[in-house]
Amino acid sequence: MVSRQKQAHDLGFGGSYEPVAARQEPELIAVSRSAGSLGTKRLLIIGGLLIVGAVVFGFMKFLSSSGKEIGADNQQIIGQIDTGKDRDAQMGARNALIASKVIFVDGGSYSGVDPASLSQVEPALRYTTGPSTGATNVSVSAAANQIGIAVSAGKTCWYLVDSPGGGTKYGSGTGPCTGAVAIRVANAPSW
Repeated sequence: MVSRQKQAHDLGFGGSYEPVAARQEPELIAVSRSAGSLGTKRLLIIGGLLIVGAVVFGFMKFLSSSGKEIGADNQQIIGQIDTGKDRDAQMGARNALIASKVIFVDGGSYSGVDPASLSQVEPALRYTTGPSTGATNVSVSAAANQIGIAVSAGKTCWYLVDSPGGGTKYGSGTGPCTGAVAIRVANAPSW
């Protein structure tokens, strides 16, 4: 680098000026600017990543709580559906009991109650001596002095037993859903 001496120069109208100090080399300025702006860029990127991370975290927390609310709502709906199925099964059992009592009154005993005779009295239901498979499928088991009725609601089987001297007894369970089981387990005064 050539050293320049400062000299005053006459401008010709009474003024003078001194030359300004030599400018820095452009390469040095570019390096110092890029080093400073690179640090600023890093800080901006890190700050931006932190903000994006906080937004994503907040969104995930929101989704988590929303998912829990949806799950609770679904459980409530499933409970209501199960309650509806239970009511349908209980209604089917009661209707089958009414049809059985009609046959009992005509014959003086439950021994004439079977799927064929029940279908003639109450055709809206299907009757079987095997397991019940749904609210409109009634399992029956009859003897001279009692009848067992079972109707499945899916998860729960609803039982009832009727006898002339003992009245109607009720029960429920998750075991086999047959009229024969109803005779053994139904012993409560109501459902």
